[in-house]
Amino acid sequence: MGGLVIKKVLLLAKQDPTCSEIAARIHTLFFLATPHRGADMAVFLSNVLKLTVGHGSKAYANNLAPYSEAIQAINDHFRHAYQGVQLYSFFETISTPIGLIVNKSSAVIELPGEQISHLNADHSNVCKFDSPADNKPPFHHWQESLQGSPKVFWLRGEPASGKSTLAGHVIKYLEDCNRDCSYFFVKDRNAGKSTAAELLCSLAWQMAYSNGIVRQQLLEMCAADVKIDKKDERSTWRTVFASRIFRVQRQHPQYWVIDAIDECANYESFFSFLGKIEEHLPFHIFLTSRPSLAIERLFSRWSISKVAEAITLEVSLQDIRFYLQEHAPYFLAENEQERQELVRIILDKSNGNFLWTNLVVKKIEDAVSKEQVRVILDSVPEEIDDLYRQISTSVMATSQNSRIAKAMLRWTLCSLRPLLVEELKDILKLDTGETLHELEKTAGSICGNLIYVDSESRIQAAHQTVREFFFREGDCHEHRMNKSQEHTRIADVCLQYLSSEEMNPRFRRANASRVRKAARSSFVTYASTYFSDHVSRAMLPNDAQLTTLDNFLMTNSLAWIETIARTRDLTPLTRTAKNLKAYSERRAKYEPLLSPEARNVLKSANDLIYLVAQFGKVLTSSPQAIFHLIPAVCPRNSIIFKAFKPHLRELRVAGLSQTEWDEKLCSIVIPGTRILSLACQDNQFALGTSSGQVYIYHETTFQEKRQITNGEPVRRLCFAAINSYLASAGKKEISLWDTSNGQLLWSIPMRDETLALCFSEDEERKPHHYNRTPIHVDFSVGLGLMGVVYRQRPVSFWGLEEHEFEGQFHHSQMVYPLPYIHDFFFNPNSEIILAVVSYQTGVTTVFDPEVQRTLATVDTDATVLAASPDGTVLATGGGWQNQTTDQFARRLHLGQFEISALAAHHESDFVYCGRENGSVAVYATETGKVTQELFSLDCNIAIYFLEWNQQRCLLAVGDRSGRFVVRKLTRATPGPFEICQPILDHNSSSVIHQILLSPDGQKPLVSTADFDVLWDLESATVVRMRTTTEPHSNWKWASHSNRLFHLAGERLEVYGWAALEQISQPGGIDLGIRESDAADIVIPNQSRYGCLVTSGASQSDHHFSVRLFPPESFPRSSEPSSRERCLESITKDFKLIVGVYKSWLVFLQHSGWHWRNTVSRILVTVTQRGSVVMSVKDEVVVFHNALDFEEKVPVNT
Repeated sequence: MGGLVIKKVLLLAKQDPTCSEIAARIHTLFFLATPHRGADMAVFLSNVLKLTVGHGSKAYANNLAPYSEAIQAINDHFRHAYQGVQLYSFFETISTPIGLIVNKSSAVIELPGEQISHLNADHSNVCKFDSPADNKPPFHHWQESLQGSPKVFWLRGEPASGKSTLAGHVIKYLEDCNRDCSYFFVKDRNAGKSTAAELLCSLAWQMAYSNGIVRQQLLEMCAADVKIDKKDERSTWRTVFASRIFRVQRQHPQYWVIDAIDECANYESFFSFLGKIEEHLPFHIFLTSRPSLAIERLFSRWSISKVAEAITLEVSLQDIRFYLQEHAPYFLAENEQERQELVRIILDKSNGNFLWTNLVVKKIEDAVSKEQVRVILDSVPEEIDDLYRQISTSVMATSQNSRIAKAMLRWTLCSLRPLLVEELKDILKLDTGETLHELEKTAGSICGNLIYVDSESRIQAAHQTVREFFFREGDCHEHRMNKSQEHTRIADVCLQYLSSEEMNPRFRRANASRVRKAARSSFVTYASTYFSDHVSRAMLPNDAQLTTLDNFLMTNSLAWIETIARTRDLTPLTRTAKNLKAYSERRAKYEPLLSPEARNVLKSANDLIYLVAQFGKVLTSSPQAIFHLIPAVCPRNSIIFKAFKPHLRELRVAGLSQTEWDEKLCSIVIPGTRILSLACQDNQFALGTSSGQVYIYHETTFQEKRQITNGEPVRRLCFAAINSYLASAGKKEISLWDTSNGQLLWSIPMRDETLALCFSEDEERKPHHYNRTPIHVDFSVGLGLMGVVYRQRPVSFWGLEEHEFEGQFHHSQMVYPLPYIHDFFFNPNSEIILAVVSYQTGVTTVFDPEVQRTLATVDTDATVLAASPDGTVLATGGGWQNQTTDQFARRLHLGQFEISALAAHHESDFVYCGRENGSVAVYATETGKVTQELFSLDCNIAIYFLEWNQQRCLLAVGDRSGRFVVRKLTRATPGPFEICQPILDHNSSSVIHQILLSPDGQKPLVSTADFDVLWDLESATVVRMRTTTEPHSNWKWASHSNRLFHLAGERLEVYGWAALEQISQPGGIDLGIRESDAADIVIPNQSRYGCLVTSGASQSDHHFSVRLFPPESFPRSSEPSSRERCLESITKDFKLIVGVYKSWLVFLQHSGWHWRNTVSRILVTVTQRGSVVMSVKDEVVVFHNALDFEEKVPVNT
């Protein structure tokens, strides 16, 4: 009755919203002899209760009657509520003294998906132990022949996992226990040696040999001349077993041990015979096989009770470990540590394969050298080959599943990581067109258990030798796979999926935070991550695959990039770039890369490298940007821009003439600090900063991997050649770090500043002592030398091992003092025995450091030296001469000069630009091109300030020399600007910091390093001059209506435009900010609030906050306004304010998108239409609709 109560519980939980969480937690229901349709015994129970004194009739007994209203109601509602819940129903098979309480028809619900099985118990014992013996291990329970115990013990295990060995142990154990035991080891059924008939004949012969009564029965059969077809298992069973052996009265149980029953021909017949053995007959059968869903079905079909156990990987490894320890003393080794290391290697390679372990151990015991042991471990024993050949032949002989099996083997053996079961299901649907159900149960049996599903639902090869068997070169067995062909097929399937509609990019304007991800195949992760690895391994030439690859790159590659970016690991993108380049190089050996498809593949590889380097942070923080923003800012000749230009409706970039990627891959900005040191090793590099932080980045993706706090400015860094160690040095100490977890391993104080760091080959520290202070030091671990440079002395060499002086290298025969040495280092490639030194005289010398002999001398005027990592290219850098030459070339290049000031026109169609040569021009925002050259101030003096006044169409201009000019510019639509004579032209005696025009255009305010001057344009006279002795480093003026707000360090002052009269009290309003903080102020004319932005400038505390205040009613007292609002910690990545658009504050981040000018300031502004305008060298770049794309983030107030 408990099962009916549980069904009612599920119904109530589903119906009551307050219990929805309980309903969601119900996963599986097990019904043990539950009367789903009632029980005939309910009437008998009701009558008994009526006669019982003190109890009387019970309503629940009537509800248990067959097809009662209560049961009908529960069943009707349950069939609509059980979806999502797995059902298991068990029925009783043993009668009580009054018969079966709940028969099978009532114990089964008969709903779709229900699993049905029997229990060898009566109704009162369906969920009880028969006796304490039931707590014994299953094998002992089976072999002791306890009442009601299953007749069959089924042991499952992967191929070569030791099943036959265990079967042999079972036989020996039973014989030692003096049990009657017959056994049969099934051999290769394809050789015709093991059939069900042969199995039965063998068992009958052994039973006759050991049992006189059985022997007599068979002799009588022979005497009666009974004919038996020994090839017909049914005839043998009927004539020998059913008619004679089973009729013999036995005093002791009979045991059969049958190994590898699944390898027996027509084993299905044998299971039908087992199902016919009567329960009272004392026969117990021990079977071994590979995991097989077919055998499980046979047990269920013939209602054969069984104990089933599996040889798990953990159990196999434990047994193999014991086996290896037993044989380890026979391994030849130098010492016990080496012997145990060999045991560990064998155990790791075994992967639970007992047969391989046994064969390898036998060969290693005969090996006499390390090299022989290595060959044995890397080879495949012939006996394993025979087993795999037998299995593969059997699998491929089944025409129905051979294609599926080959596909499963292909993907399992060639995949770059183990596939999940769900992934393989979707893969097989694409590869074979077949939809496989319950693959976790059938995967092994389909492939002859050459693969298996591990505890984490991953598909694994049964052993490493399986892969070698199928892919070994020179092996001519019929099922050998060509690795290149298999990778070609996998690459085709991956590209087929990535090019499908499911992976089409979503080009639509949307709030990024609300974009819903469409449901995709579980295959998407593997295909996106590894498709290029299979392409690089595919057969060439293959024009069809090239076409498919090009189609994917030109259509769906953005959706692929977004998929990778959502994982926040961009390594697959850079690996794809390398693989596509390798693919192109391989293809070039067969034919020139002249076709459009081949060129697109090569250019796509190049695009991916720059995409990750320049937009990596943006991609990981907002993957949707790849659809709406990133393609528009890629160079015009890039594949990303060309292929997706028709879809770029959100963001349009005008004015940028760049058609190819810059040579610079990436620029890393760390706010509030300076980079003092850099070190590279393998796939990572580290930056040491003046703030004491060490930042470790991935070499190809430029993603930050870890931060380490050193505690003092990091002046030297060095990676260890092995292990994950990093050494850092400041002025006071050297520290050693574990970069895998950021832990400090040790730290030692230093008396003098460290000039160089290097790890020795054994990763140990070696002290060296000198009597002079060196100016340059370098190490060559490969040569075992350290080179030390002293002032006006030759280069001295010391041995790293013995700490002995090795010699000196002299510039020439000249005596002391020698010329000053600018730089010195060893060739980074120790195989090229060279060193180089540059002198103040302008000579650079290459020499042999071992014999201190000059090899080459060149006049370079070099002050800095560097070499390529492979040691084949030497780079030199000069001092002021090179810099002057570079400036000269930059200034004369086609007469172009960089833009140094920006101001947007109020109609948003134009932007005014001042240049380094003192000229002012008008650029059209629609095209980003110059429409008119306006005028010039002094030649070659940069324009630093431009201010536009809409009311009177005035443009105020200020240059670096202190000159400022105010002109009126008018324009008839359409037509050029008319340039009037200067209204005001004045040369200031101090450097200008800021220029403002009053809202009515009557008065300009010019702020310089020494004073602030308010002018009147009508009279061209000074209204008021305000002098100050305090520094202007953190001063800023802002205008709003008829007021001027002056941010002066830690205080804010309010003035009037009329006469620069102070409105706030003397001393201004204390803002409560620190003197070291940087601050800025923005007050839009049509906004109710002004914005005060502060950012921490200290190395240890870089923060950013925005304060909002009402400028119209800002207090005149020295106390802060009660209406002031503070938005704290919007971001720690703030760089500068761009401007205000509508009610939005627009600012740049350090990690945001901007091109760096060679001038010291970033020039960017926002127009009234929401276009962002930025200068890039001598060009204006306009981002139209730049502010239409938004991604909402929470802000703490």
